[in-house]
Amino acid sequence: MTIKQTTAVTASVANTAKRVIVMLYMAAATGQVLTDEQKVGAAVAIGGVLAYSVVDDVLKAKPKVEMRGDPRGKLDGGFKNNAHAKAKAQ
Repeated sequence: MTIKQTTAVTASVANTAKRVIVMLYMAAATGQVLTDEQKVGAAVAIGGVLAYSVVDDVLKAKPKVEMRGDPRGKLDGGFKNNAHAKAKAQ
């Protein structure tokens, strides 16, 4: 992932994920026990990052349908070399 390909929302979500990862790593490294509030906060943040990731992938996966037409405005069904549409146009 490069900076040019990210949006402000993506950067914000990545920053949230980074904070949670650092918090969990430091708790594990120092042996500190997380409070219930910290655990809930981490779970909400991770869930939000996961939800954003899934929704972002679903929206990117939608196929785009393009219809082509002849100069007179008649659609040829979306096929470049549609012989039937070309015969009608003549």
